[in-house]
Amino acid sequence: MCDDIKINVFTTIKCPYCKKAMEMIKNITNKHKEIVWKQTSIDEFSGRKEAMNYGIPAVPAIAINGKLVFIGLPTEEEFNIEVEHKLNPLVISSKTLKN
Repeated sequence: MCDDIKINVFTTIKCPYCKKAMEMIKNITNKHKEIVWKQTSIDEFSGRKEAMNYGIPAVPAIAINGKLVFIGLPTEEEFNIEVEHKLNPLVISSKTLKN
C-alpha cells in the first residue's frame, strides 16, 4: 500500500454534476480511510486561483495527489479504478485489462 491519497474536487454551487462527483468521493472515502479530500469552490476567488494553477477549464474537475486526472464527471467505475490504482499501484484491475 502507498501513503495517503489526496483528492481535490473543484466545484461550483450550481453545478449538478459537481454534486454527483462529491457523492462518488464520499462513497470511496467511506471505504478507504487513507484518502484525504477537500472540495474547492471556484465560486470563491481563492478557488478560482487554485483552479487556474491546474489549468481547469470546467467543473467538476478532480485532482489526485496534485495531478489533474478528470475534467468533467467520470463514471463511478473510472473514478474507482483510478483511486484503487493510486492506493495499490502493483495491482492491475481486470476491468482495466479488458479495455
